[in-house]
Amino acid sequence: MKAEVAWNPEERSIIVTKDGVSIKLVVDSKTATVNDKNVSLDAPATITKGSTYVPVRFISEALDATVQWEEESKTVVVYKEE
Repeated sequence: MKAEVAWNPEERSIIVTKDGVSIKLVVDSKTATVNDKNVSLDAPATITKGSTYVPVRFISEALDATVQWEEESKTVVVYKEE
């Protein structure tokens, strides 16, 4: 999606920015911020075995992208019409 992603180790937070949208997720928090507004999450960002996982649907939709689940291949597809 060509967004900028930054990691803040002190806060354990992920900042995603693109096209004037700023998303901040804190590991293990079920609240994120989108352009400084708090938003509840179904699932928080987590760290497992040294890898950080984020809620892809939440981030994609906040950046105005479409998310689809492909049952046959068990794949998440994210796209944004330009």
